[in-house]
Formats: sequence, structure tokens, C-alpha cells
Amino acid sequence: MVGLSSACQHESPGGLFRSVEGCPINRMYRPLCGTDNCTYINDDALACAQMDDRRRNLQDEEVVRMAYSGMCNEEGNENNEV
Repeated sequence: MVGLSSACQHESPGGLFRSVEGCPINRMYRPLCGTDNCTYINDDALACAQMDDRRRNLQDEEVVRMAYSGMCNEEGNENNEV
């Protein structure tokens, strides 16, 4: 089982993704941009990253959250912000 990393690790033409290997998630593709500017393939992947952040004893305000629906981009996405 591979541990989670706190940084975006995988780059694709669409952006950077944070690894959530070793954490069970469904494979439905519904991308979310996190407050760490990493794209998560769906809310399960984001929840895995949040659990990892909490295991690393990050303060609540440092734990990744959803910034907006859709893939992250360098300019942000004001139309989808939550």
C-alpha cells in the first residue's frame, strides 16, 4: 500500500493530480479542484486526501477542501467556485 502525498504528483494535459493510491475510491470521473490546487478525480479521492492530511496532524484550516467543481487551472475558475 502506497502512502498519500501532500503534493500534486501526476501531471496530465489537463493539470496536476494528487496521488491517492492505497485508498479505495470509485472510478467515476467527476473532477474537483482542491484548495491545494490539485485536481481530484472525484469526491472520494478528495476525501482520501483529507484523511491523509488529518493523519499528518494538519490544522483544520490546512486540510485540503474543495475549491470548485472541475479541473484546476492556473487562473482559477471563478464560475465554479464554491
